[in-house]
Amino acid sequence: MKKINIYLLSVVILLLAACGNSEESSTEEATTTESEDNSEITKLEEEMENSNNGPEDDETTEDQGERDNQNSNSESNRSELVFDITSPEVISQFIGTENKNKDGYFEQNAITVGMSQTEIEEKYGAYDFTLQAGGSAPAFYGNLAVIYSGFYPYGDGDDASDSSINPDENYVEAVYYYAGITENELIEAWGEPEDARTTGPAHIYQGEGDDGNYYVTLAGSSITPDGELISIIQRNIYEENPNEPSQSAVNEDDLPTTDDSALNAEIKDEADYEFLLTEYLNRLTAHYNTNEYDDVYYYLRRGSPAYDKIANYKASGHLTGHETYEVELVSMTDLGDGTVMLNANRVYSHDNSNGQRITNVDYIMNAETHEIIDFEVLLDEEY
Repeated sequence: MKKINIYLLSVVILLLAACGNSEESSTEEATTTESEDNSEITKLEEEMENSNNGPEDDETTEDQGERDNQNSNSESNRSELVFDITSPEVISQFIGTENKNKDGYFEQNAITVGMSQTEIEEKYGAYDFTLQAGGSAPAFYGNLAVIYSGFYPYGDGDDASDSSINPDENYVEAVYYYAGITENELIEAWGEPEDARTTGPAHIYQGEGDDGNYYVTLAGSSITPDGELISIIQRNIYEENPNEPSQSAVNEDDLPTTDDSALNAEIKDEADYEFLLTEYLNRLTAHYNTNEYDDVYYYLRRGSPAYDKIANYKASGHLTGHETYEVELVSMTDLGDGTVMLNANRVYSHDNSNGQRITNVDYIMNAETHEIIDFEVLLDEEY
């Protein structure tokens, strides 16, 4: 191709030279020759431009076609991420006690634990949006909310993402169901929820299954780019109704009428646990803000899930400037194994929270030592 271009250029130069040596011709002949030469030059210049740009244009067209095919494939694959809330596949994982999905994750074959963000987005395209949720930020793809090992998805950082994360090494640790519907649409699909709790920002569906176990399904709402919608839905399964007094609770009928102090034992326990939980969360706030304050580990058992989660949150560096404004103990459940489940609301903020947020969390506490063994964030939204 270069040889052809040089040849054409030589012809142009010769024509220009010939045009310059036509002084002996008459004025009319010179004008005619100049016009013809200019026409020929223009033609040759067009040929040169076409010879230079043709292959590159073909290559650009080919690359664009490949990108269009990739985008088309991503769009067609997106249907694999859509799960109708009224479908048997969804209902079986939330209403009733069958299909005991591990850790409350939403089981499906599209996005699974262990996949990388790169692998997911090459197949399905970029995430729709992401929301701040405590110490992490789920990335939402269709009806799936994905928690990555880096706590945040890779992104430009304009949302709850992190541009310093390597998407090739950002692996899926959990996948939850994202409804993305309004409260009225949820009620139309599943009926009116029978909330056991008088407080707490969640819709609760519960009941006893055919196997005698009891389920509690929480459907929280969040402020999304499309407004306030029902967001992550999760189910917990218990061996007995967690809203009824446990066998270890005091039976009022068995108490002597002269001893009124025993009648208030449960209320005193709730007050004590609320105090302990508030103290723990205040220590946790200080822990996130300094490298020298480690008294929070008084409440954390080394090697426990809670210990590991807090250590990872601290290491992420995203929770600086942490503040806790309000702690409310919503319910207390004796799990019958020496632990108690404390459901609490907490209003908090930090440098990356974009203002105050409210979170609803289940804490598992050792009833004797008061150590936090584990915790699970059920809801996190703008306050």
